[in-house]
Amino acid sequence: MLLPIPRRLPLLWLLIFAWTSHTQAPAASHSSTAKVLLIASYHPTDMWTQGQIAGMLETLEQRYDPFVDISIEYLYSRIPRDQSYIQRIRERIAQEYAHSPIELVITLDNVAFEFMRSHGNQLFPDSPVVFSGLNNFNPSWLDGRSNYVGIIEEQYGMADTLKLALDLIPQTEKLLIVSDRDQEIDYYLAQNQKQVPWEKFDPTTVESWESLRHTLDSHSSPSIIYLDTFSRDASGGLIDYREVIRTLKTSKHPIFASGQRYIGQGIVGGRINNAHVHGQNAAQIALKVMDGIAPADIPVANQRSLQDHFDYQQLIRFGLNTSDLPDGATIINLPAEPYKKYLSYFLAALLFIIVQMILIALLVFNIRRRKATQLELEKAKTEAEAANAAKSEFLAIISHEFRTPLNAILGFAQILEIEKDPQEQERYLHLMRSNGDQLLYLIDNLLNYIYYGQGNVKLQHGLHKLQSEFSDLRDSLQSKAEQKGLQLEFRSNNIPPVAKVDWPKLREIFTNLLDNAIKCTDAGSVTLEAHAEFTYDEKWTLHVTVTDTGCGIPDDELHRLFEPFTQADTSRTRKVEGVGLGLAICRRLVKALQGTIECQSQEGQGTRFQVTLPISVPIEEPESLTL
Repeated sequence: MLLPIPRRLPLLWLLIFAWTSHTQAPAASHSSTAKVLLIASYHPTDMWTQGQIAGMLETLEQRYDPFVDISIEYLYSRIPRDQSYIQRIRERIAQEYAHSPIELVITLDNVAFEFMRSHGNQLFPDSPVVFSGLNNFNPSWLDGRSNYVGIIEEQYGMADTLKLALDLIPQTEKLLIVSDRDQEIDYYLAQNQKQVPWEKFDPTTVESWESLRHTLDSHSSPSIIYLDTFSRDASGGLIDYREVIRTLKTSKHPIFASGQRYIGQGIVGGRINNAHVHGQNAAQIALKVMDGIAPADIPVANQRSLQDHFDYQQLIRFGLNTSDLPDGATIINLPAEPYKKYLSYFLAALLFIIVQMILIALLVFNIRRRKATQLELEKAKTEAEAANAAKSEFLAIISHEFRTPLNAILGFAQILEIEKDPQEQERYLHLMRSNGDQLLYLIDNLLNYIYYGQGNVKLQHGLHKLQSEFSDLRDSLQSKAEQKGLQLEFRSNNIPPVAKVDWPKLREIFTNLLDNAIKCTDAGSVTLEAHAEFTYDEKWTLHVTVTDTGCGIPDDELHRLFEPFTQADTSRTRKVEGVGLGLAICRRLVKALQGTIECQSQEGQGTRFQVTLPISVPIEEPESLTL
């Protein structure tokens, strides 16, 4: 009979279902499935029983030849029953498997073994039996039963654990044993030469676990508590071992146990029966029988499945040293190594620092970006204000410059209407023509600047006699210089006879420079110097310098000298006329001619402009030249 699945055994029943599901497809090498009946002495929730079954299924699952169909029966032997209970179980099993031949029977622990000894010949007369977890084994139990084989536990865990505890705490004066069994205690006393007074406490007779703890703590002498495995209390109800250990672990005496369920729950430790290993070993014998080996040919195994387990926290609590433990002992709840103990804190701190650094970096980046944006806005604002101021200055200057010749022309025209003297009329006409030329010069400068600013500088190179062209340029401005009492000088050196240049553009450049020099000079001279240089790469360079002895230019104004509508003196009382476009036009023309223009000035002593331009000089002088 397959019992309902307890919820606390998901792994166990998952393995059982895995095995039973295999019955849907027969093995390739067998025509039928091997049927195995497993009879357990205790109930399904017993941890020792669970461990044995899990170990068996794990081992059997690895073998698919023959395929196994396992049924499990529980005898619930730890529950008080009358004599008729076993008889009812025998009758039910006989009815359950009357038409389902069992090829192998596996018994877990002594009660199930005794059940098969008493009723096996009637229930399964031809089936071999493999027993597991058999205590206090007597070879006579197998007399007349050649089909019985299995694993025995020659020494019970209680005896080993008590011996271990006494070796670890030799000053112990009394053993306090919490158990509902007597045979294991008798076995311990028979095996141990070191006799220590002991007292047994039957869990089926205690009022409560709290009262039991007070009773145990009432012993003032150094004592050890041994906690056995049991399943029923005084009323016959199932005992929750977790409640038991939760209450007793606060006792002042160290607790030892041989039940695996207590490890890590508050006991110091013990020589623990490993039910899982025990079940694996029993399954290995079962596989031999299922492979066809006669049980009589397989010796009964005396394989111990005890392992030493200790809880580090409880060892420290009772002042026990780990160095005193047996070799190979397993210790749980060991403190982590310092770097492991604080590794999570370190990683958390490191992560926090990294996040903070990222946030700070983002904040700094955002602040810098905002500052850069703010600086750009301030720069744009400054430039806009400067452009607006320049526009206002330009409008003021051009208004003044245009009105001066216009007013003169209109004034002289009105005088001519009433003047009858021919000589005076001629003088007024001359003045009108002079002011008209001045107005035309201003308009030409403005239009040229706009024209050149649109990239419309078209070069027209031709052959010219530079010496002659410079002389004519000087002569054209000689009268203007003489009107101010200035000397206009021209000097030349190494000027080639003929050069291919765009002289109209050069004339405009040098005319603007000389005109500005004359305007800015009240006394002294204006000098035009020109010389050509034959460079190492066999090219000619023309150097032209315009020097005056005028007022000079302040240092803080030099950087904006070539900007449009710019003059060193922009006040309405300035002495120099013009709209401030001449030098801006010069720079654009020089740039178009692939040359350079520089200015050097010292306030109060004069100014020097130097223009450097590449020129082309023919090897032979042509017959016809552009004059």
